[in-house]
Amino acid sequence: MLILAAIYWVKLPEVSHGQSKLKFLAILTAVAGSFLLLRIQSNMARSRCRLDKLHKTYFERDELEGIGLTVKERNNLEGETWWRRIAHWWRGWEFLLALMLVLWVGAYLVAHAL
Repeated sequence: MLILAAIYWVKLPEVSHGQSKLKFLAILTAVAGSFLLLRIQSNMARSRCRLDKLHKTYFERDELEGIGLTVKERNNLEGETWWRRIAHWWRGWEFLLALMLVLWVGAYLVAHAL
């Protein structure tokens, strides 16, 4: 958001082609920010998969219960399927989408105001 605010602050009223470059920069900021957020989400999903594998391999049922895993979570550790990996990726999607929405709305507002 600070980058978008800086782009808006730098707007050049007398240079017409400069505005289009700044609009492009605002959209590029939203694209790059979205890419980084998706990359973070992907890395978190891989970490969740590794943690599930670690729990499955090295802990007994009573130990898993002791660290706070519910019965459903313990049962989900049994089989690593493609569906489970997708579930890990979509965990926290509301936070991810909210941040991406802020980026894109901010980029639109900056580009429209220029």
